[in-house]
Amino acid sequence: MKKYMTHFLSLALTLVLCFSQYAIFDCFSTGLGRVIGFLTVITATAFQLLCYFTEKHRIVGGILIGLALLLCFRLYSTFTMSAYSLYGLTFNEWLLTRGSEAEGAYYMWAMYLFFTTFFSVVIYYFSVVLYRMFFLLMASLVPAVLYLKVMSDMDNVWLVLTVLLNMAIFISHRKNFFRKGRNLYYSNKVIAAVSFILLTFLLTSLIPKNTETPYYDVFEDKFLGGDTSSPIGEDYSRLSEFSGDAGGLFGSGSSNRKLYTITVAHSDIGSVYMKRQNFDYYDFKKDRWYADSFYAESALSPEEYETISRYGNLSYLCAVLNRAELYEPGFLGKYGLEGIASLDPQGGSKEYLNIASENFGAYYYIVPTGCLSAEIGDRTGYHITQHGTFYSENMHPTDFEYTVSLYNDDVLRYAWIKNGGLLITQEQERMMLMELNDILSEQEDSFAQVAKILLEQQEYADVYRERCEENTEMISPEITELAETITEGLEYDYEKALALIEYFQTNDFVYDLEYYPRDKSPEYFLFTSKRGSCSDYATAFTLMARAVGLTVRYAEGYVPEAGEKPLTYVIKTKNSHAYPEVYIPNLGWEVFEPTVGRVEAMNEGFSLRNFFTGLKMDYGLIGVVIAFVILGTVGLTAVKLLFPCLIELAFRIRLLNTGSDKGAILAYNRIMKKTVRSGVSEAASKTPYELAMFFQSIGCDISALTFMTERVLYGNESLLPENKKEIRSGYQAASNALFKFRHKRPSAFKGSRTRR
Repeated sequence: MKKYMTHFLSLALTLVLCFSQYAIFDCFSTGLGRVIGFLTVITATAFQLLCYFTEKHRIVGGILIGLALLLCFRLYSTFTMSAYSLYGLTFNEWLLTRGSEAEGAYYMWAMYLFFTTFFSVVIYYFSVVLYRMFFLLMASLVPAVLYLKVMSDMDNVWLVLTVLLNMAIFISHRKNFFRKGRNLYYSNKVIAAVSFILLTFLLTSLIPKNTETPYYDVFEDKFLGGDTSSPIGEDYSRLSEFSGDAGGLFGSGSSNRKLYTITVAHSDIGSVYMKRQNFDYYDFKKDRWYADSFYAESALSPEEYETISRYGNLSYLCAVLNRAELYEPGFLGKYGLEGIASLDPQGGSKEYLNIASENFGAYYYIVPTGCLSAEIGDRTGYHITQHGTFYSENMHPTDFEYTVSLYNDDVLRYAWIKNGGLLITQEQERMMLMELNDILSEQEDSFAQVAKILLEQQEYADVYRERCEENTEMISPEITELAETITEGLEYDYEKALALIEYFQTNDFVYDLEYYPRDKSPEYFLFTSKRGSCSDYATAFTLMARAVGLTVRYAEGYVPEAGEKPLTYVIKTKNSHAYPEVYIPNLGWEVFEPTVGRVEAMNEGFSLRNFFTGLKMDYGLIGVVIAFVILGTVGLTAVKLLFPCLIELAFRIRLLNTGSDKGAILAYNRIMKKTVRSGVSEAASKTPYELAMFFQSIGCDISALTFMTERVLYGNESLLPENKKEIRSGYQAASNALFKFRHKRPSAFKGSRTRR
């Protein structure tokens, strides 16, 4: 059994690594995956036996293993070519983007053939034929590298088993070296220990799976100022015909190309969304959003837009409501808004953002959601849609600056929400604004113009929702039922929007730019994969919100990240983002962020503290590993101390119950073995008389025992039963003498092994 222990460990490590790969791709959740798991056991065992046979019969075995590899490669090629012809995706692309299970029918067979063959041969060779710890560790890291690349989940049990099996193989070879009279150098032991510690640390650290390259980005920002020389495709320079696909907006996930630098005048802007354009209708077949030409065309002059944005905000709404309460006491209570009577309409401030393009020209101008105005040179040089998209007929220069303003009313907004300012339905808001307009017009109050603009905003939202009604009716019953379940019992739009956001945050959704789903539908994203890009989240939220009666539009733009200097931000191609804008009664158009973990990560910036916080160590697993090491060490120590005592006790009991003749031989043989283990290697070749002389030299007389042994072995004599007492006493005396001898001569242990 000991002879083949390394073979068993090699097979076990091969199976663990193969199953780790399958776990990453959720193979075991499908019937096909379970079949492949069973075949993996058979195939890996067959390769193990074939490799063992090749060691003994190199010519025949080499031919057989060569044929087996050719057969596996032929089948692998067949499956990969069949998959590519069906789905247009190579095996490598599928593997590195964690392709779907259903599309993976052919791909999963290819993965089974490739990894089972690879691990079986490589692990066997470097663990049995020629032990090389470094190469064995490199092969063991393949699942970990793929795990980080595809941003999937893998049960920690596979990680722990990988580490423990590597340690077991190392220990197995260490014992083999000792049996062959060799010793491992101290440096080898240190390297092995450090390697296993690093491997354990890597595998037990849940490294955040960012699609960005934070270390290169930090280097580039600090020393190169960001990349501004890379060419930019037309997708970035022009307004798009349709939205970005589910794989990420124009494949921008990994690019570090800088587009803009934003400088803020007074205070940090936080997560401000810089809009590029809006889309209105969802194409369920092509998984795209298209714009309504009515809203995409030029509709407002800069002066008209500024008038609407100036008065159509929370500050002016608060002012006109309080004004109406003065004319008609009880007006606020009629609509449940008594709590806002004490609010200060001047609770905000105007913020200016200077936007400078970095070697980048475009036909559009990015502006924040809720933009008040824009200073873009000649006012006749740009147009504004009713959705708030700013664009021109000619591309602006590559080094171009302009200034936009927005109203920072976070304090007023918080107080407004806290005091129930958003607890109003669409119908109630419509009635309130109409009555508000009538009251102020009758009083010939100057705020009547503000009331009129607010009413026009609300009517615009109603018309927009009606224009999208036909597209809304195409939403599947599954999505509608889910949205209704989430918002069940909620009356107000603001509450419904928050409930939908919370659903994404609390139901194990994952942000993953590199995931390639077999089905790009929002149903597959919501109910099966729960993994996708910001466009998947924005699409799913928009459809769910529309299904429960909210007024929502799909937007694309950017979320700036913090720059190196205070009050500065940068926008790179990787900062492209899709998000929904929801019309909330008594608030207006607001951004609601359904994408999990996206914006927070971009705005944190890089710091040593954020890096270590982001590691998210699996302390539970580390605790298990430490406990395993401690308990294992204690257990091995106890075994090392107690096991010899138990063996000795068992021998003495056996000696007590054995006849004199056999007892003398047993006692003599055990004394000889103990003498060899004590460092006197030549004791195995000594005669009983010579062994007695050796013991006499160390102060112990066992001549009576050796004489009885000679009588039994060479004189064919039988001993008397009363001789058993002499045999036991002689054995006891020899054992005590050897114990003292070992402690007086610790160097004696070194004589039995030679270092090579």
